[in-house]
Amino acid sequence: MDEMCYYTRRVVEITSEIINHSIEFKEKTMSKALKNARPVVEAIVVSIALVVVALAVPAAIVYAAV
Repeated sequence: MDEMCYYTRRVVEITSEIINHSIEFKEKTMSKALKNARPVVEAIVVSIALVVVALAVPAAIVYAAV
């Protein structure tokens, strides 16, 4: 009975170590991905803003002329 408890405890310890390592790896990977994605997202937002402004100016001219 004691041997079974020892092995059960050991399996739980090993499993939790693997899970903790996996979580740490995923956190590091996500952190790197977010750092790499920020400039891309910023560029997309700026591009969309420029397109909106570029389309709004002629639209305002046409609206004012009518």
